[in-house]
Amino acid sequence: MCDFLAKVIEDLDTKFGEDYNVFASVNMMGLLLVSISKNKILSQISNVNKTDVPLGFGGTIGNKGAVLISFSLNETSIVCACCHLESGQNKCHQRIRNWFDITELAFSTFESSNLLERHQVQFFMGDLNFRLEYPLQKTLQILSEINEENWQTSLNFLTNREQLTLLRKGYDWLNEYKEMKIDFLPTYKYDGSSENYDKSSKRIPSWCDRILWKEGRDSEKMVIPVCYKRRETKFSDHKPVVGLFTILPDQTAPDVIVQEEEILEKLPSYHPSKNKSLSKQLETEGDFTERFSMTLDSTDFNY
Repeated sequence: MCDFLAKVIEDLDTKFGEDYNVFASVNMMGLLLVSISKNKILSQISNVNKTDVPLGFGGTIGNKGAVLISFSLNETSIVCACCHLESGQNKCHQRIRNWFDITELAFSTFESSNLLERHQVQFFMGDLNFRLEYPLQKTLQILSEINEENWQTSLNFLTNREQLTLLRKGYDWLNEYKEMKIDFLPTYKYDGSSENYDKSSKRIPSWCDRILWKEGRDSEKMVIPVCYKRRETKFSDHKPVVGLFTILPDQTAPDVIVQEEEILEKLPSYHPSKNKSLSKQLETEGDFTERFSMTLDSTDFNY
């Protein structure tokens, strides 16, 4: 782990021409969360805390759950949660239960719980495991025929049938968590380290990997989203996502504000293949949300 983080710091120093340092890290089984800062603003960071919330096997094992780091940047309080929620196409109820447990248990004491709500900015990210509610073969057909001309239409069609999007329609508390528009292909599940989606009937390609954020009621518009994309790596059956944000703290710390254009130039871009054969079916397909909505109506998410 030390060698890995040392390499990350070395790469940052080289690419951005400034000195960086790790000011906090926490891991739990397959989850790792690292907070890194420019050396010149380390003195502006305080109140650093970290914790883990294991949720597997009744809260005893960390194969599911979250790792979290909280800190203050000048007068702005920030918390980041890296999560792995329950897997499975039909496990929405368990994923929501995981979500509630993380927010209730993180940094909690016998006297107080739900301490995440005390932070001005929350980031909730990781393998959230929400799946696409659309037939496998039709999904694979759309993805195989996607191109620059039908890119946005195709993505809009699929993301409107994605579980987290559907959940937002019925549960107001979910809309407190914001997300940039998804403009990349589903991140899961690939055959090993290939570029091909798993065609198993249990694995509908889905946007499992997400980055959400939430601002306190008195801290709205502190977070300015800049970009949201996936990385085209081949070391996993997931494609990792990357998000870039500017956080506007107090007006006395101009060095804290991210230089968006500088960083964007160093992020990889994805250009879809130029296939122009996608059919008109996206305009005429029926609504596949009915089965999912019926499931939600019969389930109590109000813990």
